[in-house]
Amino acid sequence: MSEGWNLERLTNLALDDHPVLRRARSRVAEARGKALQAGLWANPRWDTNNPQVLGVGNQNAYNAGFQTEVPVKGKKRLDREAAQRLVREAEYGALSDRYDVLQAVRRQFYAALAQQRRVAVSQELVRIATGARDAAQTMFKAGLVAETDVLLLTLELQKTETELLEARTLLIGRRRQLAAAVARPDLPLGDLTGDLAGSPPRFDDRDVYQFVATQNVDVLSAETEVARTRILLRRAQVEPYPNLYSGPSQQWGVPSHSPNNQFWYNFAFNITLWDRNQGNVRAAEANIVDATATVPATQNKLIKQAADALGRHRAALQGAERIRLNVLPTARRNQELVQRGYREGLLPVAQVFQAQRALFQANLDYINALDDVWSSAAELGNLLQLEQFP
Repeated sequence: MSEGWNLERLTNLALDDHPVLRRARSRVAEARGKALQAGLWANPRWDTNNPQVLGVGNQNAYNAGFQTEVPVKGKKRLDREAAQRLVREAEYGALSDRYDVLQAVRRQFYAALAQQRRVAVSQELVRIATGARDAAQTMFKAGLVAETDVLLLTLELQKTETELLEARTLLIGRRRQLAAAVARPDLPLGDLTGDLAGSPPRFDDRDVYQFVATQNVDVLSAETEVARTRILLRRAQVEPYPNLYSGPSQQWGVPSHSPNNQFWYNFAFNITLWDRNQGNVRAAEANIVDATATVPATQNKLIKQAADALGRHRAALQGAERIRLNVLPTARRNQELVQRGYREGLLPVAQVFQAQRALFQANLDYINALDDVWSSAAELGNLLQLEQFP
């Protein structure tokens, strides 16, 4: 496709049918199904509590009946509440997957956009090196410079052409990585449209730390797990209370006026003697300690990630701005003056390609800084769960 690809278009493609998101949705559906199942009573079972009796004459007796398990102490309610917490955790997991996909697309987009810019810079350097070589050839024919000047500038041109070829090859790889991040590996990506030097989202340190410690989906999921383990502890505590098995039964004999005809109602339950679910209660108590400790551990991990990303983002912003305002103008001016001085016979040829190389490196440093700006911004966008980016 010849038209350009922007971040919004690629993001929409990724969110449309990404396999990671399909998997996340299926996990949520699975958790909801299990939550539904957890609240259902067991089916009645055929159980007359008496055997069939086959005798002689009017001694035959036939039984029919059923029993139903009746849970007590809110066991089914607790099972359902615990399962519903798992549904919520699955939903948080789906959100986490969504923002991971968004981060991957954003990072790969700006990485490819930066590589596209490197190709453009390499092309400009080839143009400058070609002009310098051509000028040296003209001066050599006029007897103003030695042939070595032409050879040195020709070597520099060949080097820049090799760098341009490498940059183009890397751009192909970056585009393929971007297509894979969108989950469309065969997507024929062409030129990307975007502003590498544009303004990324603004991040306030205090707001970032506050959000990741209280509202990030990883923290919310950890807090939900604490609530679930507390429900499971209560569930383990009520387990020793025996469920009631109850149901009607009837016996009749042959003939119908047989004295074996009777009706009764069964009540049965386990006797809690040795097994009072002691081990599971202790395990549930330990799980609460584990889950409770996971919350601050998750908060600390996210705050550490945020601090690292903020530090890299601030450093990259400052570096990019300094290069844009100071280094690049100086390198351009130096290259212009050196070229002029060489044509006037005032400067040696070595200084020409040194100036070209300095300008090229300044441009690469600027692009690398911008690449770091957007990479760290995408990471912070993931931590802050930003839907709109930049």
